[in-house]
Amino acid sequence: MPDPFWALDSLAKVFPTMEQRVLVTSLAVVGAVLVALGLRRVRDHLEEWIGGLWADLVTSSVLVVALAAGSVVIVGVWEQTTIVEELLVDANVGSTVAPRLVVSLAVVVVVQVTVRFVRRLLDRLQESSAPLDRHQREVTYRLSQVGLWGLAVLVVLGIWEFDLGGLLIGAGVLGLVIGMAARQTLRALLAGFVLMLSQPFEVGDWIAVAGAEGTVRDISIVDTRIETPDGEYVILPNDEVTATKIVNRSATGQLRIEIEVGVDYETELDRAIDVVADALEEVEDVLRTPAPVVDAKRFDESAIVLGVRFWISNPSPRGRWRTRTEVVGTIKDAFDDAGISVPFPQRTVSTRQDEAGLDVGGEETASRSPSTPTSTDGGEE
Repeated sequence: MPDPFWALDSLAKVFPTMEQRVLVTSLAVVGAVLVALGLRRVRDHLEEWIGGLWADLVTSSVLVVALAAGSVVIVGVWEQTTIVEELLVDANVGSTVAPRLVVSLAVVVVVQVTVRFVRRLLDRLQESSAPLDRHQREVTYRLSQVGLWGLAVLVVLGIWEFDLGGLLIGAGVLGLVIGMAARQTLRALLAGFVLMLSQPFEVGDWIAVAGAEGTVRDISIVDTRIETPDGEYVILPNDEVTATKIVNRSATGQLRIEIEVGVDYETELDRAIDVVADALEEVEDVLRTPAPVVDAKRFDESAIVLGVRFWISNPSPRGRWRTRTEVVGTIKDAFDDAGISVPFPQRTVSTRQDEAGLDVGGEETASRSPSTPTSTDGGEE
């Protein structure tokens, strides 16, 4: 048996009882965890002294060495060196164990440093003018992390001369089985990438999609979460989001609202339009550019209907409701001050006479004015 393995087996003689071995194993695990936690704080100080890249290199190297040392101690204490030796003999590595081990650890350190570098690079992109939101940054980081560690595993297995062909074939079969069993999840994942690249909406936008309308609160790689004006959370799979029409009311930063109000047929239209236009100027949330538009839309049963269209900025369900309510109240007050009446439902009863001149029967004709002013927002309601 090589000297290193003999040295590891000697640990089992130093700690022969079960209680001692459990204690040593616990100390090794706790020590590795404490090193990992302590390195996080040390890294911040090292970054100020020697820079982020060198700080990552130093802390990653120490962490890998600590984990390797803890693993070696655990293997030796529990007398598992024979199994390790048999694996190395089967792999025909012989005297090249030490160099291969050093190269493998170096690969792990390099990948860890690269992953941290990618994280810092993405954080800097967020601070710059690059259009990279939190969701895109997180997805890019996770994909980079998985890709780099996957490549590291393949490189390490190649260093130890494992049969990668059989491994890749097995991974392909396993991927096929998983793909057949999780078609819905995979569709949602692919749709998540489509949303990340096309970016039809962002967190905080007010959208209407798949029968739901509200503010986007979160976009994950699998689903999109929307908070409705009623305070409900709607979770939509991303494949449903990408498969239907998406209306983004916040995309341009402005939203048009339209309400209808009826005036009596005896009202002078130009005067009524001027009164409404002046009333809109009193509402603070109504934008001056684009300017509000008031025009006569149609003849109703007992009124002439005016269309009132105006714009608001930073649209949200609550802002739309608040501004629309304020506009309706302001127009009502302005009509009252100007003596303009909003027609209410009316009914006219008429009679007819028979040949003898007697009143018989009655005919009723009903007319009604619009009820509470209706509204349309951006042509969608």
